[in-house]
Amino acid sequence: MADKAKKKKMNRGVMAAVCLAVLVGAGASSRLLIAFQNKPEKEDHAIEGALVEVLEAPTTSLAVRVESQGQVEPRVQIDLVPQVSGKVVSISRALIAGGFFKAGEVLVTIEPTDYELALERAQAAIESARGMIELRKAEVESAKTDLQLEQAEAEVSLAEWDRLHPGVAAPPLVARQPQITAAEARVASAEAQLVSANAELSAAVASHNDAKLDLLRTKIVAPFNGRVMSESVGVGQYVTTGQALATVYGTGVAQIVVPLEDEQLRWFDLPEGVDAMTDGAEPGRGGIPTTVTTAFGGKLSTWQGQAVRTTGQVDPRSRMVHVVIEVDRPYEQTDAALVPGMFVDVSIEGRLVRDLIKVPRPALRNNDKVWVADGDKLRVRDVGVARADRDFAYISSGIEPGERVIVSAIEFVVDEMAIRVRGDEPAAPTADAKTQEADRS
Repeated sequence: MADKAKKKKMNRGVMAAVCLAVLVGAGASSRLLIAFQNKPEKEDHAIEGALVEVLEAPTTSLAVRVESQGQVEPRVQIDLVPQVSGKVVSISRALIAGGFFKAGEVLVTIEPTDYELALERAQAAIESARGMIELRKAEVESAKTDLQLEQAEAEVSLAEWDRLHPGVAAPPLVARQPQITAAEARVASAEAQLVSANAELSAAVASHNDAKLDLLRTKIVAPFNGRVMSESVGVGQYVTTGQALATVYGTGVAQIVVPLEDEQLRWFDLPEGVDAMTDGAEPGRGGIPTTVTTAFGGKLSTWQGQAVRTTGQVDPRSRMVHVVIEVDRPYEQTDAALVPGMFVDVSIEGRLVRDLIKVPRPALRNNDKVWVADGDKLRVRDVGVARADRDFAYISSGIEPGERVIVSAIEFVVDEMAIRVRGDEPAAPTADAKTQEADRS
């Protein structure tokens, strides 16, 4: 039994030695194969850049137009009020909401009877004052004649006194001094009464003028060509001085106040000052040409106007500057009327800017950068943008005319990254070129 166990243990040792010898031999063989095998040749793989499309940056000139929107307002709007009181006896057919009227047209007539009588009384007072003046003038002349007679008699009396009493002073009665003094007083009184009569005539004339003016004011006349916005008066109604009868506005000039950012004002020069105008006058000279457009009544209508001034202040909430656009003859330029309350688009003609680089709007990155192809490198340029719209951006600085601007979209961009410009890649080898290359190899 012990011999059998010993023999079994010996067999295990022999097997382990054989396995170890096999492993050692396999390792040696592997090392020999590795040592003597041919090493593969290294291949260089060039890193290709992103394929991009470019365009050469052209120069252009841009006539800048500043766009905004606003609401039409009447340039002149007033309340129609009477300057005298009385009963309304007639109203113009034009005095209804929406009615048109001409300058000088009588819109409302107030009963004139009382004012005609007042004018007649004033005329009678003038005639009476003129008669009194003639009477006072006669009294003045009579008093002056009496004074002259007294003075003449005094001279005769003094001469007789000197002949009878040489060297002796004449007493006052001889010199008729009391009579002369009384005559002088009558002259002064007559002249004072004449002055008073003249004052009464002046007062009568003033009253006459007032009465005449009041009579004229019984007819309320349109001060300009206009249109009625609203009215609240009827025939037979008693109206008082200062009572609003209607609201009217002038049709000679309409205005639109549009908000603009202060940066937009640099594209055009508003006149330094515009003379005040009455409604219907020519728009202020030196204004900026402006186009006003709106869709109304199922069609597009356009009017020509002028930007004439700012309102003189900045809106404290929006920080916008309000520019006033005036449109002359807003009811005559087109078939449509530019009426108050209408919402319109405004396009202000700005100055012409030259030597700008025009690029597609997508080529402007982050609003102030452009990618330029410099050989096989991408360059990121900071640019100055003079103007940008939906389709194009106009560059004033940062790139030169003729440089190649990248218009392709690239997901990750770093300055000086490698690129391939479409159209600059080498042409693909032809079938004949491939055969010749195979023969040479």
